[in-house]
Amino acid sequence: MATNLRVWVVGDDIEAALREMKKRMLKTGLIKEIRKREFYQKPSQRRNTKSLAARKKLRKAQVRYLAKERNDEVQTPSRKVNAGRAR
Repeated sequence: MATNLRVWVVGDDIEAALREMKKRMLKTGLIKEIRKREFYQKPSQRRNTKSLAARKKLRKAQVRYLAKERNDEVQTPSRKVNAGRAR
């Protein structure tokens, strides 16, 4: 994850330099990577997270495909309310 980000401060405008740095970090995906690695995630949790993301992506694609077939507007699927598992 070697990323060379340099932002020059012109004059005393530190706020502008911070905004520019934030933009560059968002563009390179560095912030997403930092948030992902903020806490340790067991390999099984990683697999589950990846599987859930794949299912969500597939479901979204199916909804778009069906909407396109019916010549309807694209509608995002409604959120499923999770009651939680009893442990």
